[in-house]
Amino acid sequence: MSGPTNLEAVNRAFAAWNSGDLEAFLETVHPDIVFEPSGTFPDLTTRFEGHDGVRDFWRDFVGPWESMRMEFTEVRELGDDEAVARVLFRGRGRGGIEVEQDFGQHYQIEDGLLYRMRSFASWEEALAAAGAGEAES
Repeated sequence: MSGPTNLEAVNRAFAAWNSGDLEAFLETVHPDIVFEPSGTFPDLTTRFEGHDGVRDFWRDFVGPWESMRMEFTEVRELGDDEAVARVLFRGRGRGGIEVEQDFGQHYQIEDGLLYRMRSFASWEEALAAAGAGEAES
């Protein structure tokens, strides 16, 4: 396989996300990306398309946070163009509220870029949607 592995593509994208640099993050996602958040965070659209959609998501999602970080606690590569990740979100809202949330994401990768991202309220839901079976205990 030429280009970055699935794991490298996902890690590169979220290093850019965590840096707070939207343009760097956009360099890691396909121009025709489709991103579907889990619906866990209120007031977010349920589907964002293309770089303009990612910009809209960034504006709507990042705005209320004083600080935030996403860390992978587990990542599995699935075949040639997919990966699934268990993600721990930690954030501090501008009003001082601290949030820690565990969730899952399923990625489809094309040309070393995230092409489709779907978030799920739990790791188990992400695994099931990806056809990756049950979570290990």
